[in-house]
Amino acid sequence: MTKLPVLVIARLAYAYVWENRRKFLALAFPAIVVLGITTGLFSGVLYLAFPGVVESPGSAPGESLENVLAIPLIMTILVAAAFLTMFAVAWHRHCLVAGERPSVRNTLRWGARQTRFLLTAIGLAVLVMISTTAVVVVWVVLSPSGASVSVLPAALMALVLSSYLYARFSVLFPATALDRTMGVRDAWAMTKGNGWRLLAIVLMAMIPASVAATIVQLILSGLAVAVGLEAALTANLLVALVDQTFTLTGTALGVTALSIAYRALETGARGGQVDLIA
Repeated sequence: MTKLPVLVIARLAYAYVWENRRKFLALAFPAIVVLGITTGLFSGVLYLAFPGVVESPGSAPGESLENVLAIPLIMTILVAAAFLTMFAVAWHRHCLVAGERPSVRNTLRWGARQTRFLLTAIGLAVLVMISTTAVVVVWVVLSPSGASVSVLPAALMALVLSSYLYARFSVLFPATALDRTMGVRDAWAMTKGNGWRLLAIVLMAMIPASVAATIVQLILSGLAVAVGLEAALTANLLVALVDQTFTLTGTALGVTALSIAYRALETGARGGQVDLIA
């Protein structure tokens, strides 16, 4: 059984993205711009159209805030899902398919592969949610201390369990990007003995970018407030573009780490010599 080297894979993921930074920027740039503009306009227009809503929720004229924001919020989510899917598929293939260097044009093309990838993500999220909910419900019902006391440990259990299950099934993503048929049973079998290692690898790859994004976003937002530009579209667009740059960077790191782990597990299952990166 192959035991994934957590620190080695995390280090290789950072090294790979850095060495391929020009390709990363080329492939990620359209997503950064589109998602940055979409989210920036969403927050900026909200503040400009309903300045009182930010301070007093529910004060939007004529209808509730939820109704006003429903359509633009749904559109923002759909755009984000589409661009992140296209980028993730392209970067998985960049890592795993020897000799394939996807172009920006090919990356932005939606096809059956991208549809399967997105449906895999949705299906996995539903599966993890159902499994986690079932376990937590049983935990709360059987807890002798009562539901009110069991809420916190149940919530912690849900977080840990969902993260673990997601890690065990995460190899479905690179397999889908490579057009390979893999079911949940196959994914579970492939990741046997490496669930916590996979979780640690992905977290080590993505958390630093998330922390950096939060810090930079807080700094930029604070500066905008300090100079009275928190309602300006330009300020909102700048913050959104920076935030999306970190988001795509974290996505690339996570995808790279997962691709390396997938290659190692697949090669180890065949009894071959493990090659951690294409």
